[in-house]
Amino acid sequence: EIFGYKSQDVLGRNIKMLMPPASADKHDQYISEAKSDVERHIIGRTRTISARKADGTDFPVEISISRFTQGDQTYFCGVVRDISDIVKANNDLAEQKRTLDLTMEGGRIGTWSFHVMSGQIDFCERSAALLGYSAEELGAGGLNWYRMIEPSQYERVMEELRAFIVGDTHAFETEYKMQKRTGDWIWVQSRATVSDRDAQGFVTRLTGLHFDITERKSSELETIENNRQLELAETVAEMGHWSMDGATGELYWSEGIYRIHGL
Repeated sequence: EIFGYKSQDVLGRNIKMLMPPASADKHDQYISEAKSDVERHIIGRTRTISARKADGTDFPVEISISRFTQGDQTYFCGVVRDISDIVKANNDLAEQKRTLDLTMEGGRIGTWSFHVMSGQIDFCERSAALLGYSAEELGAGGLNWYRMIEPSQYERVMEELRAFIVGDTHAFETEYKMQKRTGDWIWVQSRATVSDRDAQGFVTRLTGLHFDITERKSSELETIENNRQLELAETVAEMGHWSMDGATGELYWSEGIYRIHGL
């Protein structure tokens, strides 16, 4: 049934009919080698090969061949298992991983894992590369990852991490600056989830993501600075500006408009 035949269609016929041409052409050679014990890896071991169904479709199978003799006659017995679903699942998983790798590469995203008891942090290569290091360098212990955090933000980040670990907060998501190998600073967004707990339910390991958000933060800071300069100019010139959302009718007044109207 695996091959789409009825038993009477295959009994007494050469097994090569169940093989694609490339394998069928080598079948006699394999049998000859098996008989002479030259290819010992064929007998008694499971191999993955390609087989052919009655409709001409090729599909992957696992096959295990044993050999026995009766008198001076040698016989071979094969056990075959259709592994199409397994191969498809593995291929789908590999494609998903490839897609994820491309997404993380393009989005400048890396993973990290924090071991609560030891304080050790493991980085994937992408996460380490955000800072100009390799995962091996950051994992060797010679580099203090914590001290790469911008000093004025360090205590805040550590407190947010502690609160998440002890359960005071339900999520860990924060933004802060970190110093690269070159001395430059980048903005990082960190998110984490609990990946392991001990028998008492205490958190023992966190797994998370690092996002390089430098471009976004630079844009935000530039917008804030532009707005500050505009507000300053309006104050000096005793001017103001307003805008209205055409869809909602929501009206925005700058501080200058409020001053003009004495509000």
